[in-house]
Amino acid sequence: METPELNISPDSNNLVPEAGRYKETVQSVIDNQRSRGGGKLELDRSVIFRYPHDAQEVVSLVKEKLLSREKVSLLDIGVGNLEELSSYLAAIQVVASQNHRTIKDCVNVEIVELRSAEAVQPNFNLGKEGGAFLPDDQKKNAPAIKPPQEYTEAFVLDSEQGGYCFSQEIQGYLKDITNNPQIAHFFTSLEDYLGDSDGQSFDVVACNNVLQYLGGVGTFFLNPFTPPSFIKESPELYEEFFTVLKKITKLVVPGGLLIIHVDRKSGDRRGENAKQILELLPGFSAEFTEVAPAIYKRNINKT
Repeated sequence: METPELNISPDSNNLVPEAGRYKETVQSVIDNQRSRGGGKLELDRSVIFRYPHDAQEVVSLVKEKLLSREKVSLLDIGVGNLEELSSYLAAIQVVASQNHRTIKDCVNVEIVELRSAEAVQPNFNLGKEGGAFLPDDQKKNAPAIKPPQEYTEAFVLDSEQGGYCFSQEIQGYLKDITNNPQIAHFFTSLEDYLGDSDGQSFDVVACNNVLQYLGGVGTFFLNPFTPPSFIKESPELYEEFFTVLKKITKLVVPGGLLIIHVDRKSGDRRGENAKQILELLPGFSAEFTEVAPAIYKRNINKT
C-alpha cells in the first residue's frame, strides 16, 4: 500500500497549506486512505527492491567502509512503511555475514518521517504473487513471492503467514531504530529537521517520495510529473523549495550518496524526474555525479 499523496492540482487555489496545518493535512489524508483500504498493509514485488540499483550502491559503500572498519551513516527521509530501508538492510546483511559482521557493525541509521510512529506499519512478509490485488480466497493458494536470489540469506520462511519474510536480525534492527527517539524523528517535517541539523552529515541520504510534500511548491510535482521550470513564475515558492533541496544535498559527505527518487508511484526507473529538478539547483552538477538512476555521488574535491 502506497503512502497516499495529496490530491492538489497545479491550478488549485490551495497550493500553500496554512502555517501549522501542513502535518495535520497530510496525516488526515493518510488516515482516510487507510480507513478505506482496511486490513493489514501488504508488500509486493514492486515494493521490495523497487529500485535495485539503490541497494547495490549502498552495499558498495558498505564494502569500502569495511576495509577501514568504519560504519556507513544513513539518513532515510520519508520512510513509508520501511520498504526501501528494509531492502537496503537485506543487502547489507548479506555483505556483513560474508565478513563475519552484523548489520549493527556496518551501518548507523537515522530516520525522519512526517507521520507518527503508529502510522508506519511495516509488514515484513513478502506476501503472495498478486499482492493486495488478490481476493482472500485466492491468496491462500497463490505462490509466495521469492526474494532476489542474491539476497536470499536475508530472508526466512514464515511459519505463520507462509512465504518469506525478512530475517530476525533485520526486523530487530528496525524495531530498535523506530523505538529510539534519538534517531527516529517521527511527526517531523523535513523543514523542521533541517533547521535542527546544522553540522550533521551522512554517507547516504535517501530521500524518496518526499519532494512533493515540501510545502506548497512541492505539490506541483505530484504524479503525473510536471516539469518544474514554470515555477520560476512564482519566485518566492521557487526559492523556498530549492533552499530546502540545497540543504538536503549539504547533508551528504564527499564521496557519499544522495538517493532521490521523486515519486514511488511514478515508477521512474530512469531517474528522469529527479534529474529535471536537480538540473535547476544551482551548482548541483559541479558537486554531484550521477552513478545510477536517481542516485548521485558527491564529488571529492582534490587539492
